[in-house]
Amino acid sequence: NARHLTQELRLIGGSEALHWTAGAYFLRVDGTYEQAFNVLPFATRPAETHSVDTKSWSLFGQMDFKLREDLRLTVGVRGTRDHKDYEYLEHCTGPACGAFLAPGTIGTAGDLKDSHAESGWSGRLQLDWQLNPDALLYASINRGYKAFNYNAGFVGQAPLSKFRFDGENLMAYEVGGKFEFLERRARLNAAAFYYDYKNYQAFDQRGFNFTLFNTDAKIYGADLDFMIKATKGLTFKLGAAGLHTEVDNVPIATQLLTRRAPQSPSFAATAGLTQSFVLGSWTLSGTFEDSYTGSNYSQLTNAPVTLMPSGWIANARINLSTLNDRLTFSVAANNVFDKERPAYAFDVSAPPLGGAYNTYVKPRWISG
Repeated sequence: NARHLTQELRLIGGSEALHWTAGAYFLRVDGTYEQAFNVLPFATRPAETHSVDTKSWSLFGQMDFKLREDLRLTVGVRGTRDHKDYEYLEHCTGPACGAFLAPGTIGTAGDLKDSHAESGWSGRLQLDWQLNPDALLYASINRGYKAFNYNAGFVGQAPLSKFRFDGENLMAYEVGGKFEFLERRARLNAAAFYYDYKNYQAFDQRGFNFTLFNTDAKIYGADLDFMIKATKGLTFKLGAAGLHTEVDNVPIATQLLTRRAPQSPSFAATAGLTQSFVLGSWTLSGTFEDSYTGSNYSQLTNAPVTLMPSGWIANARINLSTLNDRLTFSVAANNVFDKERPAYAFDVSAPPLGGAYNTYVKPRWISG
């Protein structure tokens, strides 16, 4: 259970050429959590209790400058201070606890306590160029910050030396454009981006051990969305995204290797159409969408048993509504063709269990 308190003060002002926002933010989360897992074949129950008391303060500000009629500059900054009190206690019961609690891990450290504070900042710099009413180009540089935190796996296998991981910093670069044409019946959005992470908080799952640790990583790619109203009631949509990910210094056996980020397919695409008809005072519309997800690894280790195959999943929806949308009846079908495809693999091939377990996409289901 956890208790939350948030408070924000925001001031807004400006003129025709300048808009600004400034403020302060406070967050308090005081939580106590319990996790357990019954290993029935070994009559063993790994369990733990941990608490984290978080206090976070932030000051922020952003300004939008109209440099000229077609050019706008956005500048923003946010400073954050986080303080956390942490406590962890493992209480495994059963004859096989030794298989889950290795020396040098948080599970064997007894009543583990820590109090730590850290500061970070994020910022934004973006330039928008409105070429004409139907075309916008932009370029941005953003710095992101994610606060430090603690490992608290339910079997206590996280290394004691890494029970606390540092805050994450990201430099994100993006260029793109938004265009409308054919008398605004068609729209095209395109973007390319490059993310450079320092102290990337990598989520590393090894059997029952869930550990986050700091390393460097980079992600880059591009995405494109296209929509066209072919006729008065017929709309087509297309989307595609390419992605490349690299996470450095992932420990595999006795080596430090580069791995793909988990659940990050190199390519994804969507295609859909919507047809609508006016029936007196009602509108009948039908939507069909097919989504493709490329192959990807479920876990950071990129173990072969965690490689998820590529595939398509189709969804459909029918709406019947009044012209003013005050009353709508809907029927939706997800996974229309009832594809059986694994979506996530849980690798527990190491002792004492040995094996891998897959989670599959939901079978076809219909809702209204």
